Amino acid sequence: MTPKEWKTYTRVRHLDNLETLRAVFYDHAFGRHYHDGYAVGIILKGCETYDCNKKTNVAPKGSIVIVNPGEVHNGCASNRKLGWGYFMIYPHLSLIRTALNQLGLDDNRLPVFPESVFKDPEFAHGLIRFMDAFDAGDPEMKLEAVFLELLHLMISRHAEFAKPIPPMTAAADTREKRKVAQVTDMLQEQFAEPLSLEGLAKEVGLSPWSLLRLFKKQTGVSPYLLQTRLKISHAKDALRQGLSPADTAALCGFTDQSHMTKQFRRWMGVTPGDIAAGYATRRDT
Repeated sequence: MTPKEWKTYTRVRHLDNLETLRAVFYDHAFGRHYHDGYAVGIILKGCETYDCNKKTNVAPKGSIVIVNPGEVHNGCASNRKLGWGYFMIYPHLSLIRTALNQLGLDDNRLPVFPESVFKDPEFAHGLIRFMDAFDAGDPEMKLEAVFLELLHLMISRHAEFAKPIPPMTAAADTREKRKVAQVTDMLQEQFAEPLSLEGLAKEVGLSPWSLLRLFKKQTGVSPYLLQTRLKISHAKDALRQGLSPADTAALCGFTDQSHMTKQFRRWMGVTPGDIAAGYATRRDT
């Protein structure tokens, strides 16, 4: 009999709504997805296998895992009987820029982490310190100090700045990039609408296949994957504002609440209810 899976989603309001996730999974597998910000964590038990940047990564217990913004990846247990457990934080770009400024670093260029999996005992200890400080309800000042020390270790030891991550809607200087930017704008403006690849392609004078190939080349994801990410992002905002899951699903263009829940689990490993509950913790006061 497979052991029970569990997850705990929370946020730290005074750290610019930093999201955290602690979970243990056995059968659950994440489909291909990406994050708007960074995903940083430690494997606490078992072993995870995931594909990222055309490379299969294996992260055993004690490993640090970092995924850069926009990097498409998946994830599952290397051994379903043993599963994998982890603690993750998801600092978004504005939080990283603020931290860079506070650390006296250039906040005009975002750090890039070339290695997705590595061992660093001191950094691992810092992540566990942050997790324990949060659990213990330590004062905000202490939690902020632990977080800054953690980011300093992460950036000083493992980051590169030579190639800042380009935003997916970066100013285009070629005809192809302009077409991708135009489609991206349409997806952002009409994220809840039932768009078709054929319709998007027609708007920019391409065949559906040409658009799909070009879009994936420029952004690393398909138009469908980007639209799904946008739906989830807007749904999270709606849930945070107290909208019911059923109304959120309708507002954000999901087929129904069940479909929205399925997509949340696929992308985040949590349900819409977990997101709503995470915004009603003592850290939200």
